[in-house]
Amino acid sequence: MSLEKAIEQKMPKIVTDKLASYSPEMRKKILFLRKLILEVAKENTEIGKIEETLKWGQISYLTAKPKTGTTIRIDKLKGDSGYALFVPCSTSLVETYKDIFPNRFEFDGARAFIFKSDEKIALEELKYCIYLALSYHLK
Repeated sequence: MSLEKAIEQKMPKIVTDKLASYSPEMRKKILFLRKLILEVAKENTEIGKIEETLKWGQISYLTAKPKTGTTIRIDKLKGDSGYALFVPCSTSLVETYKDIFPNRFEFDGARAFIFKSDEKIALEELKYCIYLALSYHLK
């Protein structure tokens, strides 16, 4: 998706400004993660409305109404060496992901999935992990 199309989709200006700071290749990767997050929310009506904003300088997704989940953040890694999907380290989500999908993903501690720029992502598994974050408070 181009930056122009993202703007047309009523993405908040602070988010489009952040996207504009990425290289075209990295923007494509980040927009792919964005698409997955929004798809999961749309496919699972119990998640409710998603708010898109910046938190800690990273593009962030929060469940707004009802407050069903925890924040998901996405960003590039330093030096464009890859990109990541972050969840709060105060949750048990990364441990849950490791239990469900051992050796499927690379993690940074208890807070992030790490993806290399040329990595093929396990799509269905990642979508399930996103669902677990967006429905975290439904337990």
